[in-house]
Amino acid sequence: MSARTWQQAADAATRGLVALALRSESAGSAIVRLLRSCRRVPPFKALWWRLLEELPARALAGGRGFRWLAVPPTRAKIRVQIGGLFKEMYFKRVRYEAQTADFMASALRPGDAFLDIGALYGYFTALAASLVGRHGRVYAFEPNRQLLGHLRAMVAKNRFGPRVVLSDIALCDTNADDVPFYLSNVPDNAGISRLAASEADLAAGRFSEKNVIRVATRTLDSLVHEWAIPRLDMVKIDVEGQEARVLTGMAGTLKRSAPRHVICETEADGAVAALMRSHGYAASMLEHKRWDPEGFGNVLFTREATERNGASG
Repeated sequence: MSARTWQQAADAATRGLVALALRSESAGSAIVRLLRSCRRVPPFKALWWRLLEELPARALAGGRGFRWLAVPPTRAKIRVQIGGLFKEMYFKRVRYEAQTADFMASALRPGDAFLDIGALYGYFTALAASLVGRHGRVYAFEPNRQLLGHLRAMVAKNRFGPRVVLSDIALCDTNADDVPFYLSNVPDNAGISRLAASEADLAAGRFSEKNVIRVATRTLDSLVHEWAIPRLDMVKIDVEGQEARVLTGMAGTLKRSAPRHVICETEADGAVAALMRSHGYAASMLEHKRWDPEGFGNVLFTREATERNGASG
């Protein structure tokens, strides 16, 4: 077979596989599993890499880029875009932020209360809800209302019921009712949506003044009082550079409830770390981001022993 003939055959095969995968979620999963299992064997290797490139692109372009994925080590499932943050999890079974998930699985206990600030598609919400059980509570905050729809679908599919509380409030350091929230212009990454967009971000096209919604902001301290939240055992914060503002708005909660652990996507030794040290927390890097293997990632803040003893007494 000539190179040109092979190229034509590969193009036709790829188009057929992508079309079938888009028509049926179960067929798509079967195709991915099949090609993944023989991805090192020619000619399947070429088909595998072409599928990796073309299926997410076609799915996103047609608004059909969502699939249900399991959240190990639990049986919970979330609905996510296969062309974005969870692409490697869908195609290659590479777990998303595995070290953070493993820590949560080891530290969360049945009956605990978990706070997910910046829940996105609910990966950590679903994980926590499975771990804390029916007597625990998970409070998930996601101002992007399209993502909130996926969160509601996730709660329903997993039958989490009242153990998961969802809200479109943006936790911050002020209480306001009409605050701009910039939605991502990046088709495969809704996770960069944020309260504030820099001039550089606007110039690069990641955000625009036309793609803004209005949201309510609240401090966590005010919501803990309003919702009568009795305890918080673990907090996860991922709000695209606004972490210090969230922590400022929960200063009273950090003092009174003294969560055992706080996980922030931030710099290992920056303003957030200094703020948490002032509240009696020690910092350690839990998981680096791939694009910054040294100074940025999911930082774990743990209440120091003397502080825990003082709080419990």
